[in-house]
Amino acid sequence: MRFKQFLEMPVNTAELVGKGWGKFPDGKAMNQNWDKASHNILTNGGLERVRKSWSKVPQDFDLFFVKDDGMRKTWFEGEVSENHLKQRGINVNINPNAITLIFTNNLGGNRVPMTPWILGHRFGHVLWRDDEFQGFYKMVRRDFSDLIEEIYGRERKGGFMAYGDSYDSEHDKLLRLMAMALGSMRSARTGKLDSFEEFLFEMLGQYIIAGKIEFRNNVPRMLTTRKAWGRHADGVYSKIHNDEHMMDYITQALESHAHHYTIQCKRILNDCVGRIFVI
Repeated sequence: MRFKQFLEMPVNTAELVGKGWGKFPDGKAMNQNWDKASHNILTNGGLERVRKSWSKVPQDFDLFFVKDDGMRKTWFEGEVSENHLKQRGINVNINPNAITLIFTNNLGGNRVPMTPWILGHRFGHVLWRDDEFQGFYKMVRRDFSDLIEEIYGRERKGGFMAYGDSYDSEHDKLLRLMAMALGSMRSARTGKLDSFEEFLFEMLGQYIIAGKIEFRNNVPRMLTTRKAWGRHADGVYSKIHNDEHMMDYITQALESHAHHYTIQCKRILNDCVGRIFVI
């Protein structure tokens, strides 16, 4: 069922599919590849929360949460066809004008319940090798590398390997630290980004929930890559914090980057319309 809000703004379809969405078995942490916390979220008002949380982007989504026998082998299958769904025993209505996401488990992420934000983050994971997403990744990596050079005078060494991975491991650490300093999402603010690549998935999640990408104006004076006995040991120091004009330039650059990343996330989702993903 699809609802309309204001000027025909779509609220996303979100449905439970399968026979396993009754009472979660007592004494179990996992059941049919779903954790208890995610099961309880989805069966106690979580679907309506997803609909509301995912309503700020122009693309239409159909989200299905499948809990049934035989779903373990569907883990992170990525893009599939309608025929493939039938072969897997997943019977849902496919809207060719929507992005169809089918979540069949929370394996591997059972310590992170399926909140609306995590759904967007996991969607980012299945898009990792798509051309549009790779273009986004390379754009952000280039821009953040430039920021590190402009602010701290640290140039990236060496070339890029497949999918943009750098030979310069120290530079990778700086990218992650910069993402945590500037990102406005909770994972960045609390220092829980495992890698710079995760930052891209978090930005897609932010775009889906907030409708835009936002950065904090929080350029650190130092990025510390290693500590010894509780003291700063290795890192890079800002070259511009005493230069008001350069600080203004960096602030404007971050605003421009956030705007362009918002456009890129919109393009990524536009490219997904009419496609089916099993996550």
